[in-house]
Amino acid sequence: MRLEYRWQVLFFALIMQTLVIGVGVYCFAFFVVHWVEEFNTPRSELMLGFMGMTLVAGLMAPFSGMLIDRFKARPLITVGVLTYSIGLMLVTVAPGPLAIILIFWLIMPLGMALAGPLISQTLVAQAFTSKRGMALGITALGTSIGGFTMPIVATTLLTHWEWRPVMIVLAIAISAIVLPLAYLIVREQDKTQQQGDTKPATTTRELLRDRDVYLLGAAYFIPASLFVAVLQNLGLYAQDLSITQQQAGFIVGGAALIMALGKFTAGSLADRFPHHYIFYTLLILAGSGPAGVALSTTFLPLAATVFLLGASAGGVLPLISTVAAHRFGVGNFGRAMGIIMGFASLSGVAPLTAGWLRDMTGSYEIAFLVLAPLIIPSIICFSRLTKLEQT
Repeated sequence: MRLEYRWQVLFFALIMQTLVIGVGVYCFAFFVVHWVEEFNTPRSELMLGFMGMTLVAGLMAPFSGMLIDRFKARPLITVGVLTYSIGLMLVTVAPGPLAIILIFWLIMPLGMALAGPLISQTLVAQAFTSKRGMALGITALGTSIGGFTMPIVATTLLTHWEWRPVMIVLAIAISAIVLPLAYLIVREQDKTQQQGDTKPATTTRELLRDRDVYLLGAAYFIPASLFVAVLQNLGLYAQDLSITQQQAGFIVGGAALIMALGKFTAGSLADRFPHHYIFYTLLILAGSGPAGVALSTTFLPLAATVFLLGASAGGVLPLISTVAAHRFGVGNFGRAMGIIMGFASLSGVAPLTAGWLRDMTGSYEIAFLVLAPLIIPSIICFSRLTKLEQT
């Protein structure tokens, strides 16, 4: 029995994010280990490549959203996937760390922008009328699936091959899998409409003047920052607590799985309950996460509180996406989410902030307790959204 078109699109979005985000984001650290050895370069210097890719992709998000709303999806996906794959291949011939950093700053962000979460969510939002929140929640699982599976694939290959052929294989695999699926599955169609989707076409300039876009961006930025701040400092914090790195690795892997559950649950609830009740619940749980982490001194409490933070922070993205689709309409969804996700890219500074606070105070506990109250301005931002029916 042939799947409905909307479910085919959902399947495609999951596969594309699993490969693109799984390789570019979650496998980056494993290649850094080899670059440090080969180029005799500090790890912190090479991590600038990842930070730059994230920030530049975020800055490009509003422009990418405009392209996604205006042009056909398949050509954009083709450009994004080919750019991404070519960027990975260029890394394999880079003569030194500076070249690698520049590739991740200048080439990879375009691929991520046109073949990553933004276009995936837009395709799914356009394809679904009913159960849109659940569908967007499932779509958001793609990054979690990539975070769980692709590091296993990459590290397994790296135990047998040098890093260059491994990266070439991954680059070819992304294009060989995603591009045929894009041309087999994705097609242009009239944008579906439901209540809240009967919005007239809006120019990018008008969206940039709409305060609700910025309120949603800020509401999304803060829980994302809390999660990233804890996760990226977890190894060092575990060391301070005399928790082994193997146990810390288990917490990170478990958080990815729990985050996936949070995405699906929040997306499904968004179809049934008022959005502000769900958001406030998620934010209270997200704020409890860093506070609980700060108070944890052994493995089990630390794991439990990180899992709580992962589940709540994971649920925010599909909820915000559902709110954006309802508030701005699917015809404007790409541009609106582009602006909103641009805010999320700024969460890359959160781990640096937490690390700086730790260095200044000598304690991660103080750093995490300082960050936890940031949920308050996030809740205020969401509460200030223009009132609409059934939100």
